[in-house]
Amino acid sequence: MWGFLDTTAGARILRQVDARLALLDDARVRAGHILADLAGVAAATSPGLSALRHATYATARRGVGFHLVGAGHLAARAGVRAHAVLERIGQFPDLSAALDTLVTAPDHRDGGRSPRPCRGVASPSPRSRG
Repeated sequence: MWGFLDTTAGARILRQVDARLALLDDARVRAGHILADLAGVAAATSPGLSALRHATYATARRGVGFHLVGAGHLAARAGVRAHAVLERIGQFPDLSAALDTLVTAPDHRDGGRSPRPCRGVASPSPRSRG
């Protein structure tokens, strides 16, 4: 474990999510999902969790899924409120499981005719400390 999901790391994730969504506006990518890899995060603060909640809202407004990767250890140690936030966000145990599931899932925006070809992975910086 190398870092904390705090205000700084949460802001970094939001910037990465915003950048990926901006690419959608420019039609440079076609993203069905954005993944936040939290496997290396030792603990999460309330502002960090708020950033995840906001990322979920921002991506949902655009028809893009937002999922956590490797966050099970955070949910297991979280308080009641933090656990509730994490439980509302789609989660995968590791990146392989996420990609196996999401790449083969039909893209419902086109009636399920094509797989979702593009993913973005955001992760907090290892230098982020409260």
